[in-house]
Amino acid sequence: NVGIGTDVPSTKLHIKGGHLRHEGNQPTGTVAGSSDMRGAVNVNFAATGTITVVFDGVFTTVPTVIITPVCTADPSVNSRYWVSNVSLTGFMVVWSNTTSTSSINYMVIE
Repeated sequence: NVGIGTDVPSTKLHIKGGHLRHEGNQPTGTVAGSSDMRGAVNVNFAATGTITVVFDGVFTTVPTVIITPVCTADPSVNSRYWVSNVSLTGFMVVWSNTTSTSSINYMVIE
C-alpha cells in the first residue's frame, strides 16, 4: 500500500522539484535516510564484509537491486562489490579487497 499525503499507510510518494520520491521506514542494515527503494549501507572502510538489508515491507515480486560503491580513492583492480540473496524481504551486499570505500549506495526496482 502506498499513501499520497496521508497518515496511513506510512509509506509515501512525493513529487518534489519535479522528481518522484519514495519515503517510508528505514530498512534494517542501512544508514539514516534509507528506504526500501534507495539508500546506503555503511561499510566503514572495512576491507571485506557483508551486510544484510531487511526491507520494511514485503515486495510482491523479487526486485532488482543495483549497487554503487562510494570511494574516497580509486579502488584497486581487485576490489569487488556485489549483491547476493535478493528476495521478497531483503538482500545482502558483499564486498572484498577494498579499503577506500566508506559506503555502498543501493537502488531497488520492482
